[in-house]
Amino acid sequence: MGPVSDQAGRLEAHGIGHIPERERRGRARGLFAVRAAANVDCLSLAVGGALILMGLSLWPAAVTVVGNLLWAPVGLPAVSGPASGTPSEVITRTMFGIRGNRANITVAGWAISTRWLPDSPPSPA
Repeated sequence: MGPVSDQAGRLEAHGIGHIPERERRGRARGLFAVRAAANVDCLSLAVGGALILMGLSLWPAAVTVVGNLLWAPVGLPAVSGPASGTPSEVITRTMFGIRGNRANITVAGWAISTRWLPDSPPSPA
């Protein structure tokens, strides 16, 4: 049998601690689907479609895309998390500092619990 973390249905043994090189299985590109799934939901697609139907022109759409690209300096350093075996919440301390990271996680946690989770479909029982 492999390490406990490799077995299906087992709890993660490391928490936010460092994961030894021999126990790492994932790659940064493997997180794309996880990160994208949080941003591609029915509500976002419906709102985007409604804006197009109501006459959203190229200029506001371009401003929105450029505004979203401004978050790249925050996201790119977080890619180093899987490579170093450290969760992204710990890696973002380098960008925001300890206090700023607490505020970032608080705001993100609030947004996820009040905005994203209510829109998610219920899990099958």
